[in-house]
Amino acid sequence: MKTKILNHVAIVLFLAGSFFSCESSENLISGVCKDSKDEYYFYNHSGEKYFLYHLNDRLIVGFDKETQVDEIKKYLNQTGLFKPVDVYNGEVRGDYRLVIVNTKRAKTCDQIKETILELEQSPIVTYAGYVFGDESGAPDVAMSYYFYVTVKDADDLSDLYAVAQETNTWIAEQYYIPDVFILKANKYSKGNSIQMANYFFNTGKFESTGPDLLILGSITGETFSLNQNYSFSIFKTIT
Repeated sequence: MKTKILNHVAIVLFLAGSFFSCESSENLISGVCKDSKDEYYFYNHSGEKYFLYHLNDRLIVGFDKETQVDEIKKYLNQTGLFKPVDVYNGEVRGDYRLVIVNTKRAKTCDQIKETILELEQSPIVTYAGYVFGDESGAPDVAMSYYFYVTVKDADDLSDLYAVAQETNTWIAEQYYIPDVFILKANKYSKGNSIQMANYFFNTGKFESTGPDLLILGSITGETFSLNQNYSFSIFKTIT
């Protein structure tokens, strides 16, 4: 059975890494968590699910954009969770400075989730999330804190405001298409950006939704490119 994974229009998504199961072991190999209890997917315009598999040794961490780089580096290195973060500026996007980190060793699926929860306990961290990959050889992709929602009627935004308030998410901007809005989620929201995109879709009140995924431009985690296009239409099939 084929699993379809979606690419953004303006960039070629997806994904790097070899398929390895996250078995409980001290000698785990870096790869993809396929036995995670948390199933990650999102919907296309036709309502089809596209599945994602997160890596067991990389994460994305967001900080307030005003946080000094030295303060971020000191915090990440002091956690003892990651390989040394020596040289980076972080990628400033919107309100946040985003950093890709590599764990000291591969973790089980549950351990990666626990690491995210641990990071989000820190007042300096605004959100933490997964990096996704597969066996295709393309770059890894990280979840950002943005997601998009297409409303059914641009003249009636009552449902959009109501669900945003319910989920503790925020309307960041209106996209150049009148009925598309960009929202953001952080650690205080009802879920991360992928979960929130799905939540909005599953209410049945919106035409379509989707997460903003960031294609990574450096294996070291020092830099990465950002997707600016929220319209999904190009598809790739992984067997």
